Amino acid sequence: MQNDGKLYSRGVIVNLNTWADYVFKPGYELKTLPETEAFILENGHLPGVPNEQEIKEDGLDLGEMQRIQMEKIEEMYLHMIEMNNQILDLKKEVSQLKEENSQLKK
Repeated sequence: MQNDGKLYSRGVIVNLNTWADYVFKPGYELKTLPETEAFILENGHLPGVPNEQEIKEDGLDLGEMQRIQMEKIEEMYLHMIEMNNQILDLKKEVSQLKEENSQLKK
């Protein structure tokens, strides 16, 4: 097998001083989806994630990128939880409106 600068391994352990669980702590300022969309449209990448030029110039720190990716996954879960709660509230409201409509038709 030719090695062209690639590293082959069955496992890698990266020790980090921090992990992305701070996303779930009180006081974490989760960007709204419209704020995130505006950032993406303006900058062409997610907030808090290095852009292509930075990666080309500085390389990719695997441990740091794993932390960043976990942060983004956890943020997505918070958005999904919020959306699910909104859907449940809307279902309840629709059910109530259907009941009211049914009563009015009688």
